[in-house]
Amino acid sequence: MIPKMQKLLSKVRKLIGKEMTRILDDKAWANPDYTLGGFWGNMVNLSNPDEFRNIDFNKKQIVKVHGWQPERPQRGDTLLIEGKLSNMMFEFVDIEYCNNPPDMFFADIKILGQRMKEKTHD
Repeated sequence: MIPKMQKLLSKVRKLIGKEMTRILDDKAWANPDYTLGGFWGNMVNLSNPDEFRNIDFNKKQIVKVHGWQPERPQRGDTLLIEGKLSNMMFEFVDIEYCNNPPDMFFADIKILGQRMKEKTHD
């Protein structure tokens, strides 16, 4: 990374007081590593959906998920959660893999960003 860019990023991190892990471009939003939901043997679920509905991402950024995936997530992989009004992108930060069944995992995810959906007029 260019030294000037590193200095600028350091200043931005200090200003917002949060760790920035990556900048999400259109390609990242269009091609997440995983999406919430799915079907038997190929899904990711919120561990506590009620907690998620009421979460304040300004105060708490970690959300717990679990799932079953043929290719289990790795730290740094992204998870897209689609909502009615917006889409939210998360990053896997801590993952516990299970041995039985071998495709199951429990993970902590951290919010990376949110994009409001465009309103459609009927």
